[in-house]
Amino acid sequence: MPAQSATPYWQLAFPSHPGTYNPNLQPSIKRHHDAAGLFNHNILNRGKREQRPSFYKRSPYMEQPATTVLPKQHGNKNKNNVKKANLSPLNLWSAFDDENEGGDDVVYLGGRFTGNYLVYENVDPKKVKRENYVTYTEFLNNPEDIYLDCYMKGYSVPVTFWQQLVPHLCKPAIDSRTPVGWLSSEHMNSWMELLIRLRRSDDPWTVAYTNIVSVHPENQRFMLKTDQHSIGTLDGSTRPYPAWSVVDWVFMPIHVEGNHWVTGVINLPNSHVYVFDSLPNEGRRMLLFNQIQRWTPLLNGILHGRGCFTQTRGPYNFQFSYNDGLGIQVPLQTNFSDCGVITCWLIFCLCTQRSPILNGDPQEFWETVRNTMCQYFYLSRCEDTRDCGYD
Repeated sequence: MPAQSATPYWQLAFPSHPGTYNPNLQPSIKRHHDAAGLFNHNILNRGKREQRPSFYKRSPYMEQPATTVLPKQHGNKNKNNVKKANLSPLNLWSAFDDENEGGDDVVYLGGRFTGNYLVYENVDPKKVKRENYVTYTEFLNNPEDIYLDCYMKGYSVPVTFWQQLVPHLCKPAIDSRTPVGWLSSEHMNSWMELLIRLRRSDDPWTVAYTNIVSVHPENQRFMLKTDQHSIGTLDGSTRPYPAWSVVDWVFMPIHVEGNHWVTGVINLPNSHVYVFDSLPNEGRRMLLFNQIQRWTPLLNGILHGRGCFTQTRGPYNFQFSYNDGLGIQVPLQTNFSDCGVITCWLIFCLCTQRSPILNGDPQEFWETVRNTMCQYFYLSRCEDTRDCGYD
């Protein structure tokens, strides 16, 4: 595939075949220097905008919201008979490889950490019903609770999901109680769900949910201990996630300190964990190092108990690197809200072997990333998903 020219926008689109994967992920790999390879720069088709203070600089490190609103389950009453929005020159669904297998239930956990662990199932996108919906732009002008096939089965997506993701586009104005620009675990896990659908059966990578390594910020207990569905993503019993014994790379968001997202990359054959932080400091480096040290025996115990170790792999004794390695220069965020967006973008780049290069004005770049993530989420809009789980 010929390299595309650099652009300040995130390029089109989820590739149907990411190409031959090089497990070394070295800088010498031929990469596509198009910022992210996901977006067509003509999607938004707008001129240069007037410079203005960022929406995301309004307040630092706000309290993470209750990320799962549990509304009454009901069908979408606004079935607008209009032409279905063509949000991208590339239909996202055409990127889903036929080789991908169907899956069992996948867990999603709420982003506000409490003593209660609620288990959810994922949606089988082949079972959902879709109607003719208003366009993406029209929806953001008058958002409502809707269903997405990458969200939790039986639960509608609250309006705050969109207000947090694209507050600069969503009308009416964001509620003062909703943190501006902060991505919750529902955003992160739903994005992982879209990414895993891009994986071919022979690709040596997988993605993981937020609670694989994350800890409860109050008692520092690992969320993984009580989450059997996420444990199933380690041994392959939760499909379409392959067992870690048959992949070389794991890409995941890690929630740290109760208010920040970082990107985790695990090189399993070499027993090495890389963490990429868009707002680095020494205190967080040490916290993450200690967290990985405490997490490793838990992971080894689970993998051993599930029969996932082989003669050539396991148990693990991970080396740790912080903002160093794999030829990745981590973009530094200029506010206190873009960490989740940067993490989602970087994981996409890793999955598709795109060079994580930020071009142009950072504020406009990350707003464009938010816009297009929002578009892809909206493409998964569907009707009530309560009866659309995997068999």
